[in-house]
Amino acid sequence: MAYYLRDFPGYPELAGVTPDDFDLNRVQLKEPGPIPEREARWAWEWMSSWGVLEGSFDVGAQINRRVEREATRMLR
Repeated sequence: MAYYLRDFPGYPELAGVTPDDFDLNRVQLKEPGPIPEREARWAWEWMSSWGVLEGSFDVGAQINRRVEREATRMLR
């Protein structure tokens, strides 16, 4: 949080905000791994509902398992 506040100085909407204003217990970390289809579908539908993405979810087009495997291997 300190980095965020440092990198965005002078923004009136951040005036008076401190790291104590955030519940850092809500931050969740997990080991990198394959993206479950249901999570990818949920994210797609949520972004689509806001007009960020168009069209229907297609697991073969939206999740490139080869790239996913390579990225996961690099992070370990």
